[in-house]
Order: sequence, then structure tokens, then C-alpha cells
Amino acid sequence: MLSVTREEIIKEVQTSSFLSIQADETTDIATLAQLVLVLRYIDDKNNVQERFFEFIPLQSATAESIASALKERLASILPEDQKSKLICQAYDGASVMRGATAGVQRKVQDVYPNAHYIHCYAHQLNLIMQHATSHISKTRIFFSNIGGFASFFSKSPKRTCFLDKVVAHRLPRSSNVRWNFHSRAINTVFEHREDLIHCFESIQDSGDFDPNTVREAGALAMLLEDDDFKFFLELYHHIMPHVDFLYAKLQKKNIDSVHIKVSIQQFQQEIQKIRNSLHSIGEQSSGSQPTKRRRVLSPEERERIGAEVCDTILGHTRERFSFTDHLVCATLLQGDRFDEYKDTFPDDALSSTIRAYPMLNGSKLKTELSLIYSKQEFSACRGAVDLFQLFMENNLEEVFSETVTLLKVIITTPMTTAEAERRERSLLALAQTEAPAPSDHLDVAVVTRVDLHFTVTQQITQTGLDIDSKMLHPRRSSASQGSLSTSVAIPTPVRGHRSTNPAIHVRFDMSLFHAPVYTNRQTCKYCSRKGNIMRSNVVCRVCKVHLCLNAGRNCFLKYHEAVA
Repeated sequence: MLSVTREEIIKEVQTSSFLSIQADETTDIATLAQLVLVLRYIDDKNNVQERFFEFIPLQSATAESIASALKERLASILPEDQKSKLICQAYDGASVMRGATAGVQRKVQDVYPNAHYIHCYAHQLNLIMQHATSHISKTRIFFSNIGGFASFFSKSPKRTCFLDKVVAHRLPRSSNVRWNFHSRAINTVFEHREDLIHCFESIQDSGDFDPNTVREAGALAMLLEDDDFKFFLELYHHIMPHVDFLYAKLQKKNIDSVHIKVSIQQFQQEIQKIRNSLHSIGEQSSGSQPTKRRRVLSPEERERIGAEVCDTILGHTRERFSFTDHLVCATLLQGDRFDEYKDTFPDDALSSTIRAYPMLNGSKLKTELSLIYSKQEFSACRGAVDLFQLFMENNLEEVFSETVTLLKVIITTPMTTAEAERRERSLLALAQTEAPAPSDHLDVAVVTRVDLHFTVTQQITQTGLDIDSKMLHPRRSSASQGSLSTSVAIPTPVRGHRSTNPAIHVRFDMSLFHAPVYTNRQTCKYCSRKGNIMRSNVVCRVCKVHLCLNAGRNCFLKYHEAVA
């Protein structure tokens, strides 16, 4: 079923006008390096599609290995005469991917000359916020302190229970990768600051906690009363909603570069407003007298640091989100600038666009754009997708043929690798998903999942990875979170009794999710013989029998493929 799905995707890609790829390297729970490949294109119904295509096993995480794997898959998707269809390749900002001379994007572009590189914009937004917090000592200290609240309560169920009773709200942990977790932590502390102070004071006064807990609670209560902490808490409480809003927009499948450019401009305007109103942040706390034992920042110093934070965000936003090179084509169809373009045509942007995409007819495109700029109804469209749909619904694709081609290029160009990142967690989900109930009419998604599971199992074995070894759980116990361990009820072997066998219809029913699960070591059901006992830590979650699954022996696959 998985092969049928791939064939259908390839057919859609080959009939589409353009193709973009999103790829992200990941290591799964079996420590196997794999490349997530997602294809983006416009189908024959004029809908934007982002299709997961494959987990590609990698020999290594080098640029040569990744580029070779990508080119091999692309050769099976696009015939030789359709190489010009590949217009974009989107990766993260790792040097092995973005290298201009020896990176993956360079090696792919040598074969597919129109495949321009996009550094994931959602990833860049994370980098902007990291830079704005890690390079200023006061803000770095503030975020370390913010993480201390969730850490305090997570260490003890008793503390968590007390938090639920007094505050009735959990504190999310911060993350250096996903900034929405920082936002949630800041908003929770800001909105429940008084409740948290009361909670820490209650812990101190209750007499039910050990001295370490009482001491930590007292320090956190003092921190919540600190004027500097309250200033940065309020500052980031104003900043983070705008970061979240932009981040959410960047994760949408139907987003395009035109819409993103407008969203980024709005984000910059909001951060500038916050910068201009820094004098009003923390006014209530600025009137309190600083303690003699600790130096507190003056209102002027706080305003200076706040301005530095905003300037850092604004500066890096302009630098990282500057629409240069091939992305300058997005400015040609930015609706809020049509009135400006009607008076002064953007010749430089048009020239850059033609250089980046030589399949466009420059003179015809200029004529069409001049007409579009003069019509008010076109400027009302929000983004390239809306404008494209307007042309399609009114059968204007022949009249504005070059503009439609440009719109397809813009829409097909992915601005983030969000879909690829979502697929990274699929392998872990395979090991944790419950088996579907037996059915005569099996859902296509279930069949695809089962086929994908066996494909992964075969790939693991072909690469010579010893799943039955400690590599499956590096530096973790067998019950650690994120492993293949689960609560599968395994019959306890009894000496002198025959072991249980699954029913034949269960053993060979591929609609059930026969997933390998890591558990305690017992005799392999398939290959063990008297005098030659083989043991394995892998058990089938459906059949509930132990089976070898390692570099030298794959009893798991043979057991389920054997003829009854």
C-alpha cells in the first residue's frame, strides 16, 4: 500500500508545474540516521499539497551522503526532462545543509539548477529569539530563573499537588528549541504571580516540607517580588504573543512568501511599538525603594536593556528575513504596494526574478503586472494564494499566464520545514501507537502505517543495526521515556509448561500493528531449538512472543511472513 501511495504522489508531482522539497535529518529511537523527505507542489485541482514521501536511511550525516540520497530519490521522482521543475530545497540552517560551496544545497543545485535554497523561517525565528536572550546577561539570567519555577515543582509530586491546590495551574517547562514553551512559561508566571507568591509562602509556613524545599520556595518567592525580574517578566509578556503569532503563521501549509513578508513587517511594527513604550513598563515597581543588600537596576538602565532587546530582535529580523535573491519575487505581488508600483514599476525586483527563474518571459510578465497594479480588486488579495485562487476561479490563467506561473513558483516555495519536522516524530509514534481493531475493510491510513513499519524494520536490518543491543537505548535504562518499552502483558514462562502460541489468524494478520517492543530477555519463539537456545529482548506487541531482531538475525520478520 505504501508503494501505491508513492506512485500516486509521483504521478501528481509529474503533472504539476513545479516541485519543492523539504528535508530534515533526524536520528530515530533506534539511533538510525534518517532523512525525512516531504514534497510540496500544486495539484491538478489547484490545491497546495505537502506530501510525506519517505524516511531515507543514511550511511552518515555528511553533506555527500545526504546529497547522494536526495539526488537518488529525486531521480526516481522527476524524469530527466523535468529537472527544471525543482525550484526550491528547504532545510534547517546547519552548515552541512546550507554550505554555499560543499553543502547539500550546493550539491543538489549542481544537478537541479533552479533548486534555490530556503533556510526554514520558523527555525530562523527561534535563532533570533535565542540571540536576543543569550547575548544580554540580564535577560539570560531572567530566562534561567523562569525555568526554575517549573523545575521546582517537577521534582516532587507533593510540590505539584500543592501547586494544583493553591494556584490550580501547571507551569510549563521552557525549551531552547521551541519558543512557544518559553512564552507559555512567561505568561503563566505573569498571570499567576500573586498566586505563586502565596503558594511559596504556604509551603514555607506549612511545616510539611523538608528544609531544602522551604529554602528554595523562599528564594523563588523573593524572586517574584524582585523589581528587575518583574520588569523583564512584563517586557517579555508583551513581546512573546507577537512571536507566537508569527511562529503560528510560519507553520501553516498554505502560507506563501508574499503573506510572510507582510506578516514580518507587522511583527517589526509591533516590536517597535513595544520599544517606544518601554517607559511605561514596570512603572509600579520602579517606585519601590531598592534594598541595600542588592543593587537594583535603575529605571533608565532597565529601559536601556529593554531597548537593546527590541533592537536585537528588530535587527536580526531585518537581516534574516530580508527578501533578497530569488525571494525578491514576493515583493512583486505584495498587495499593499500596488499603488506604489503603479507609479514606479519595480524593475530591479523584476530583473532579479527573471535571473532566478529563467522560465519566465520578462516582457510579458511586466505587461501583466502593470495591468494588475492598476486594478484595485487585485490589491485586496491577501497573499499569493488568494491572488492565485482569484485567477483560477475567474479563468484568467491564459490572460495572465506569466503571472500565474510566477504565483505557482511563489506558492510552491516552502518558507519552513514544519511538515518535515512533524514527520520526525513519526518513528517514535510507530512504537507507541495502539494496534487497530481487526476489520474486513481496513482504512488506507492504517495499511500505510503498517507498510511503513515493516519498511522501517527492513531498513534497520539491512543497515546492520543491532536492535537487540544496548544501542537501542543509549545511556538509558530499559524503562526510560522515549524507548520502545511499553506496558505489553507478556505471559510469564513456567518451567515444565509449553509456552503460549498466538492464533494463526492473529500471527499472519498484517492489519494488526505487529510492532517490536523492548522488554525483558526471553527465548526466541522462532529460531530456538533444543540445545541451541537463542534469547532476545524484543517481543511482538500483538503476538506476545519474543523474537530475534538484530544485525545477524531477523526472526521478527520471518515469523510474520512464514507460510502457515
